[in-house]
This record gives sequence, structure tokens and C-alpha cells, in this order.
Amino acid sequence: MVDWNAQLLDPVYAGLGQAAVLTLVQEEDEPEFAVTVVDATEAIDIDERSSLMPSLRPAFVVRMAELTGLGLTRERLMRGEITAAGKTWTIDATGPMPVPSGEADGELKLIVSEVPA
Repeated sequence: MVDWNAQLLDPVYAGLGQAAVLTLVQEEDEPEFAVTVVDATEAIDIDERSSLMPSLRPAFVVRMAELTGLGLTRERLMRGEITAAGKTWTIDATGPMPVPSGEADGELKLIVSEVPA
């Protein structure tokens, strides 16, 4: 069986990943989590099934294994914030990017909007 994280995602994140901090601002104590993300804030194609035209939105991509290891779920991330490369962004939506072995071994798109300075 293929270990998707070791053979595919680990090398990608080693080369393209950058440090980020997830803050769950909707939770009372606003916990923060250090994660490694791939920056796609220049815009990523968002598959919106309700539209024939693709949408481009800024996003970050993070490994599901890392989120699961931190006890984070998609639901907990909603309306949270992510800080990377000196900017803070609000997480507006998420979208799974599964690998053939399933969502848990894949990645998660964090679709974001920049928090005004």
C-alpha cells in the first residue's frame, strides 16, 4: 500500500511548505496551533458545483494528517484565522483534497479572505 504522506506530501511540504499559525477565534480561549501550509493565496481554482465558471480564491493547503494529529476538524476551523508570511486571513470555507486512500491521508484547502490591517 502507498504511504501518500511519506511518498508524496512530505517532499512537497518540505520544499514548498511554510510555517503558519491557526487561531480558533470562535472558541473561548482562542487556542493557537502551529502548522505547515502551502501558500496558494495568489488564488486557487475552487470547484463550485453551482456554477459553470470556475472561481479563483486565495487559499492555503494543509495536510489532513497534521490537522488530525492536533485534534482539529474542518468544523473547528470554520471562521478561524490563519497567519502566514506576515498576514492574517479568515477561513471562509474548507474543501477536501483526498488521495486514492481517502480524505484522511490527503489535504484540506482553507479558502480565505485577508483580514484588513
